[in-house]
Amino acid sequence: MGIFIVQLPPIPSPIHHWQPEAKLLGLGALMAAFALLRQGYLLRSRGLWLWVST
Repeated sequence: MGIFIVQLPPIPSPIHHWQPEAKLLGLGALMAAFALLRQGYLLRSRGLWLWVST
């Protein structure tokens, strides 16, 4: 398993001060996605993440 660096989209100015928290949430979601990918597949459909067990 390698190390992945993902560039998150820029956050609008009104919530710019939330950027560190948003990055942490994005990293947590990414780690959770990789954990699920080890056991199955994640399919994205219309903005929803679906986990399909293998």
